[in-house]
Amino acid sequence: MNAASKGGIFRKTFQGCGGGQTLFESLDMKLLAPPSTVTTVSVRVAPSVAELPAASWVKVATLPPDTTPIPLNLTGGAIQVELTMKSQDLNASPILSSLTLNEKNCAKE
Repeated sequence: MNAASKGGIFRKTFQGCGGGQTLFESLDMKLLAPPSTVTTVSVRVAPSVAELPAASWVKVATLPPDTTPIPLNLTGGAIQVELTMKSQDLNASPILSSLTLNEKNCAKE
């Protein structure tokens, strides 16, 4: 996965473990953030994917100065992550190459 932008939004939805509340523990990513760029990370959590649009966004980090992994410690059936990437320099842009959600309370087969 690669996403780059001088001013854009990247969203990813994760479904929790079926049949119960998932603990969305932390969010990790590989993000190249050159000087004069900033990435704001927000999340929203709901009992199901269908209910995410009614959930409120909560800002959890601004990169830089914050670092990863980003602690979340939120529970629900689904979570949506939004990265708003901005640059003040037309020759530099943040580049996202991976996004990983760490979760607990999932039965692994």
